[in-house]
Amino acid sequence: MAVVGQLFVNQIKGCYMDNDHLLILIEKYLNGEATATERKWLENWYASFDNSADWLREGAAEAMEITAELKQSLQGKLAGAAQLKAVNKQVFSLRRNRRLLWAAAIVLLLGSSVLLYRLLMPAGIMETVVAGAGPRTVALPDGSVALLQAGSSIRYDKKFNGDRREVLLEGGAQFNVTAHAHPFVVSSGQLSTCVLGTVFTIQAYPDTDSISITVLEGKVQVSKQQQVIGTLGSEDRLVYNIPTGAVARYHIQNSEVQCNNQTLQEIMALLGQWYGYTIQASDTTILQERYTGSLNRHETLEELLAILCEVNHINYEVDKKSRQIMLTRK
Repeated sequence: MAVVGQLFVNQIKGCYMDNDHLLILIEKYLNGEATATERKWLENWYASFDNSADWLREGAAEAMEITAELKQSLQGKLAGAAQLKAVNKQVFSLRRNRRLLWAAAIVLLLGSSVLLYRLLMPAGIMETVVAGAGPRTVALPDGSVALLQAGSSIRYDKKFNGDRREVLLEGGAQFNVTAHAHPFVVSSGQLSTCVLGTVFTIQAYPDTDSISITVLEGKVQVSKQQQVIGTLGSEDRLVYNIPTGAVARYHIQNSEVQCNNQTLQEIMALLGQWYGYTIQASDTTILQERYTGSLNRHETLEELLAILCEVNHINYEVDKKSRQIMLTRK
């Protein structure tokens, strides 16, 4: 564990007042506002629980009961240190163990988030798969198949124990899900996508400000912090804007995508999904250029790039060896 990360963990464990700091960091993490250093701290903090925090996993059920009591007296989820102090007061009034305070506060704040899933999963049974420079196919324990795009990764329970088949995704992937009584859930950033059996793709790269979900077959339900934000059928797409929380939906017809003033960032993420490439730009403002028109996935990558770049006065370069596309201003 990194020295800075270990010091942060020690501070959290050794000083109760630092709980405020931890909860604020966790909320920033969930809102996509944490810096790279803060994300590393949280990962180190979680890793420190591998052997010493069985109490958190074992006490999860009771912690959920505590949170139910707390929710009755709170107007919403924790928003920062002020709300946390109110929770602390009520927990102490219940004379609960400090460890259960941690569990209750974390469960209340995180809901069904990716970090809660990591905390409550038993240690030592998770599988992590990372795609390299090109796409990678992953056979999941239930017979489902994930096609990872270049540079993407997934993490999942090796045996899919429990009443949900859950996968943590960073990047882009297509999932061909085997029908099963237990729902299949993909957690990607702030969103969770739940299905029973279908084929769909998700784009959730950490360096972009949007998450897109496209259903090729079947039906999926998309949620944010347990609130449903959309139900998609075959050939539907949902695009979630992380900074604003805006949700856009549109339908794909006859292998075409209709773009209505979409940013190049959103469009390039789609092309990356179709052709297995990652996109880079010499100037971040390039990705904020917009395009209105149709894209046909039967056309070649070069044909689509030529159209998009000509309209926006941009040059492009395709590196087939590393499977990267570089965009530059003319």
